[in-house]
Amino acid sequence: MTLSYSSLKVMIVDLSDLADFIKAVQNSFVFATCISRCTFSIARNGMKMKLNMTDANWSRIAEAESDLTRLALNVQTLQHQVTIMQETTMTELRTPMQNKREDSFSV
Repeated sequence: MTLSYSSLKVMIVDLSDLADFIKAVQNSFVFATCISRCTFSIARNGMKMKLNMTDANWSRIAEAESDLTRLALNVQTLQHQVTIMQETTMTELRTPMQNKREDSFSV
């Protein structure tokens, strides 16, 4: 039996442009935020997708690391950690209530 990509629901993703960008970029903040400035293109047959780094990314590869970019990256990291903590807290707060409801229905 021969399997085709379409029967396996497989899509090839070309990340070569991202790999080239990673080799060239000098600033960790520019790297960390590059996905917000990229585009995706899908081949007509729908079997291949390519991540394209835009001129907005390529124009920033030579930006030097600075205190301001380090600060921006740290703020972004802190923001992400706060979001995780909030989600964890909300889950913990909901869990006892759900357990209480489930206990009240037990026979």
